[in-house]
Order: sequence, then structure tokens, then C-alpha cells
Amino acid sequence: VDTIGSVMAVPALPSTSPSLTAPSYYWKFNDNAASTTVVAATGSQNATASVNTSVMSVAGVTGTALQCQSSGSQNITLASGTTYVSSNVFSMSIWLYPDGTSGTDRYVWDSAIGNGKLSMIRDNQTLRMYIYPGGNVVTTGNVITAAGQWYHILYTQDGTDAKIYINGSLSATGSGTGDETPAISTNGLTVGRHATNGSKAAEGRLDDFTIWDGTALSATEVAAVYGSGTPPDITTGLPGG
Repeated sequence: VDTIGSVMAVPALPSTSPSLTAPSYYWKFNDNAASTTVVAATGSQNATASVNTSVMSVAGVTGTALQCQSSGSQNITLASGTTYVSSNVFSMSIWLYPDGTSGTDRYVWDSAIGNGKLSMIRDNQTLRMYIYPGGNVVTTGNVITAAGQWYHILYTQDGTDAKIYINGSLSATGSGTGDETPAISTNGLTVGRHATNGSKAAEGRLDDFTIWDGTALSATEVAAVYGSGTPPDITTGLPGG
């Protein structure tokens, strides 16, 4: 420790807070209007709700969320023609508040039928991520254990391994399954149900849907996004400090 005159100079402490890259695409689902527009917080790609967002708007993990029905009649569509995921390195995140914990093929998100699939699916209390071409699947144990509470789901792959995190903690790893690039460059994404089969719906509230194209989040970054159950605003990322 150096001294300057009679004043002791204390060295700066190292950074303890994680930095986080701003997402490529981020929808807060804070929409509540006589309109079907779901405003993008980042990415400049507004999404479209199947009905006016005033019909779907409910209390969220922060702010408001959008309610998706078991019938599939309430969902959100991300327009086709945008390359939301362009390589085999990416991360995707959403908050889920399930109305129940039974039922299979409850699609949280799904790419449009066509040249590829990118799907997060709830089967009873488990979650599975399915990517095609390649057919890679990563499946958790029983992690969605109760209805009526919020769960943070984050999927990441680094070109080698694929991982699913639940509430900031690693839940499942698919070794060698993170090498697939989902061919969805000309397809859209549907949030809250299967892209073409409305009976395969999420059945619950959804909040803060996020995509990092080209970034595999680390465990520390995943925990920062989760925010111990109170997620921060990540529109511009998070600074270290």
C-alpha cells in the first residue's frame, strides 16, 4: 500500500460483478394495448401476438407478462426472414409460470416447420431442447415441480456442449450435442405453442424472451440474468464492477 503525503492510498478492489453482453434480441412482454404488436427492447424486430396484448397481459416476474392458453389461441410470433440464430453458438432465455405440471409436448418456443427446428418443450415436469437438423436433444430431470410459480429457463450451446439452466443453476448437459446449427434463417419462431399445432401449447405465463446470437453464456452470466429471481434489465447488457 502506497501513501501520498499523509493519506494512505488503498488499491482498487477487483471487479466482482459480471459483465454481460447485450442480447441480440429481447422482448420484455410488457405490452398491454389494443394492438397485437409486441415491442422489441433490443434487436428492432417487433413480434406479433395472436390477439391484442391487452387480452394476454398479466402480472409478470417483473412488470407484465403474456398469458398463453392451453388451446394455443394465445401466442407470440417472431417474423420470418430474420436470422435469429446464425451458428451453433447461441443462448436463449425465457421465464415460465406454468398453469399446471402435467401434459406432454407443451411447447415453450418453437421454430416454424420447414428447414429446421429449434424447440424448448415441457413434458410434465421435465424440459427438453430439440434441434434439427441433427436431432440433438437435451433433457432435464423433474425441474418444473409446481404450478403457479416462476421458473427461469436458459439454454446455451458453445459449439461443443449444450446446457439447460433452471433458476440460474445447471440442470442438464448434453456433451457433444452443442454442435448443431438450427436451420431457421428463413423461418420464424413461435413463443407459447408449437408453430403449427395449437394443441401443443405452453399453458401459462411467459416473460422476458431473449436471444444471444453468437454468444454462449457462462454460468456466471446465467446467474446474472436470473438475478436471484428478480431479473435485471439487460437491454444494454450488464457492466462489470
